[in-house]
Amino acid sequence: MPRLLPLLGLCLLLLNACSKKDAEPTFPLEGTWDLKTETEYLYDSKGALAATHGPFTHPQQKQAVISADYVVTLIMLATPVQTSRFAYSRQGNVLSILNTNTEIDIKKLTAHSLVLLYRYPPNPPNSQYARAETEYTYDR
Repeated sequence: MPRLLPLLGLCLLLLNACSKKDAEPTFPLEGTWDLKTETEYLYDSKGALAATHGPFTHPQQKQAVISADYVVTLIMLATPVQTSRFAYSRQGNVLSILNTNTEIDIKKLTAHSLVLLYRYPPNPPNSQYARAETEYTYDR
């Protein structure tokens, strides 16, 4: 019986070591991201996907500059450059655009790739589609 106790302890130690997952690496969201593709998803009043447009690329260069407090989108069409600036708060993988009902899901974030899904507020009842989402794929 005394010989079984160390063997049982070793089995428990090995079982515990095998069941632990390695922590996934974290990458910074902040920085300048170049837009690669955009896809729009439109949903009916029952929540079913009704239409998809894209993925498509833009002929002009578009960028997102993300800081700890703001998402700034830049559209490089002509001078002056068109910009939009949105303050946000972050909870895990969800960015909430302040003073709106828009939320942005971080679907993928690596050192060189970012995929954001913008979830917009519902459309008015008389609209063709009840709600819309847009997925943007970026790289550095």
